[in-house]
Amino acid sequence: MTCWIMEHGFMMPNGRFTTTLSDYERLKGEYLKRYNFSPRLFYPQTGFLFQFELKTLKGNKAEVFINTDKTVTKYMKADTSLFNIQSWRHHILGAIIDFNHRKNPIREHPSDAAEVVDLEENDDLAFSVIRIKDEWIQIECTSFCGVSCPDKAIRGWVKWKSKSNVLIRFIYSC
Repeated sequence: MTCWIMEHGFMMPNGRFTTTLSDYERLKGEYLKRYNFSPRLFYPQTGFLFQFELKTLKGNKAEVFINTDKTVTKYMKADTSLFNIQSWRHHILGAIIDFNHRKNPIREHPSDAAEVVDLEENDDLAFSVIRIKDEWIQIECTSFCGVSCPDKAIRGWVKWKSKSNVLIRFIYSC
């Protein structure tokens, strides 16, 4: 499985790209509803970063899912400086992430049967990914955007995906 990153541009209804937020804002409401356009991630704070999931790559054409339900695809040119195509492994290692601690608790080992790492209820923490093992990632608490880690080191394993569903959220800016 791979992921598609689009930086510094917006996909318009006609398939072309623009780097102006005003063009995107003007059309997004109609386009989002009409074409079921909901990228996996959208971060306007970081130079207009979109993230799509790649379905196929054939020659100069990349077919990407343009919605999180994976029911709508569009084709994009793959040989452009507006895009980066990365494997999940490459994109995840070193990434800062967040996840639902209740539904996907940190475990001592990469197993659903492993002991859960204790977190304080109100801990608002950021984690960096240090290792990948199948559907599991090893994470450790990291200071990020003014959020500090507690004195006690927090390190463990969480699932990053279940079948084709991504269970973590990437953090690209404060």
